[in-house]
Amino acid sequence: MNHWSIREIHQEYFTQLKRYMKFKKRMVFSPDLVTIRGVKLLVNKDLPVRMRKALYRERYEDTEARCILAKLEHDDIVMEIGAGYGFISILCSKAIGSKRVFTYEANPALIPTIKHHFLKNHVSPTLTNAALSTSKANEIQFQIESEFWASSIGKKTASSIGLQVPNLYINDEIHKVKPTFLIMDVEGYEAELLPIADFSGICKILVEFHPNIIGEDQLRQLRSVLTHHGYTADTSISERKIIYLERIPF
Repeated sequence: MNHWSIREIHQEYFTQLKRYMKFKKRMVFSPDLVTIRGVKLLVNKDLPVRMRKALYRERYEDTEARCILAKLEHDDIVMEIGAGYGFISILCSKAIGSKRVFTYEANPALIPTIKHHFLKNHVSPTLTNAALSTSKANEIQFQIESEFWASSIGKKTASSIGLQVPNLYINDEIHKVKPTFLIMDVEGYEAELLPIADFSGICKILVEFHPNIIGEDQLRQLRSVLTHHGYTADTSISERKIIYLERIPF
């Protein structure tokens, strides 16, 4: 158990107070740029309030960033499925260089913003506008939501808009990129990708699970699949839904 001194308690209190005041000021003045862990990101006024708050609090993808900063090494090759806003691929590129980072985003509307973020942060990871799936078809149906992070393959809702997007077979890309570190946030489609993915060269995995979509039983099955492949979760930096796993290379 940690025993904090009175001084440490006071320091933590004032640190949290300063963060809160900074957040409140941002919510009032709505700056169009924030810096999170050294990464500059746009804060478009059209973004959903929930995401604007996460950016202004500097808590956007906080668990993922913590795992990457703790575990990413200079000789890793990163393959990210679901680039989103581009934050994670930028963080990785700053740490190990752009040439070792490959990121995929299916939603074509996000590509200009991602590219802008790359320019703003002076990085140039390989960005591919395509879905990665279990299909070998050239295109696949992608469901786009107003909150972009909720968009995915196959999860049709009353509010989603279906769009045909370029598609790549996941194992073809794994064989081409030869990643050592796989990062995946695909809004439930992990239930399809993880059981068929070729893990032979992948030592590290950071995956966000979505039990609200796939169910708790499916979540347990997916964790069993990863255990079967020799991966062990690092509970010191993982959360229930965002899990970092690794294994000793064969």
